[in-house]
Amino acid sequence: VATYTDESGLIQEAAANTVRVDHSLGYPAMLIEPSATNTVPYSEEVSNPAWANNDVSFTDGQISPAGDNTATKLTATGADPYLWAFPNVTAATHTFSFYCKGDTGRTARVLIWYIGTATGTTESVDFTYTDEWQRFEFQTTPTGGGTLAFRIDIPQDTAEVGDVVYIWGAQAEAGSVATSYIPTSGSAVTRAADDLSITGSAFSDFYNTSEGTVYVEAVPQDGINESPYYFEFSNGTTANRHHSYRSGAISTFYTCGIGGTTIFNTSIGSVTLDSLNRISYSYKSNDYLGSSNGATPVPETGAVPTGISQLLIGNSTAPSPRLMTGRIKRLIYWPTHSDSL
Repeated sequence: VATYTDESGLIQEAAANTVRVDHSLGYPAMLIEPSATNTVPYSEEVSNPAWANNDVSFTDGQISPAGDNTATKLTATGADPYLWAFPNVTAATHTFSFYCKGDTGRTARVLIWYIGTATGTTESVDFTYTDEWQRFEFQTTPTGGGTLAFRIDIPQDTAEVGDVVYIWGAQAEAGSVATSYIPTSGSAVTRAADDLSITGSAFSDFYNTSEGTVYVEAVPQDGINESPYYFEFSNGTTANRHHSYRSGAISTFYTCGIGGTTIFNTSIGSVTLDSLNRISYSYKSNDYLGSSNGATPVPETGAVPTGISQLLIGNSTAPSPRLMTGRIKRLIYWPTHSDSL
């Protein structure tokens, strides 16, 4: 199961082996994410006994952000309404997220309580919901793995009998961002990583072995992988390849490697997380150029890798995790070199 937001703003499930064209940023973009597991066993059925609760009554069958009837209406029956979820976590940063709205806007609270077997520092974070669906996300870093308690106080301790909120799509996952929604119904569910590539004749029909230019518009997030890639041309191994990638939240690099040896690895400008970044890159023997977000193009010299047989989008052949977390709005390739990036 892999989801995306369609052009009407509804969360949809993508068919197998298709590129997810996501519209959550207001324009169509390829959604690229590593694998993730939602450890909340009932992501939509918050009335299920797997969720603990206090001072609330439930009305299932409400319209959800997916446009179906899987959301739940919660009505306060006392002054302290809340829900408890108890996902399993490891000793690493985790993100808890859910969709929420109310009949009127109010301030609510999430308590991240280490009262299970997981260890860490208890946290309390306020959030404000409106009468429109919004996704809220909260991060915590356990010092030891086990069961962690996420408590949603809706609203805070100033509730009145009859207050109404709607909840849908709860998710707990490893990593520092909320990735696309992973529905569950009784057990944890894992979404496979996106694997976007162009190979075979579809690749050889457009790729110029001696020179070319690439322009990318990407919105990277701070995900779980180290040095995520925007794109890579390779021979299917790490021996011969050229590519561009993000180094932390600081800058973008472009790199050329031949015969397993790095010819150059050069910073070409800054990058801004959760914003649209523009990366341009041009290659030709001893005439490389790279630029990020309009910075002065940085030149490099070296031969062009041979035997290139594929284009990986948002990923790399490198053995350690290199898959980006985010979106690629546009990737354009020209089979000619450019001096004007």
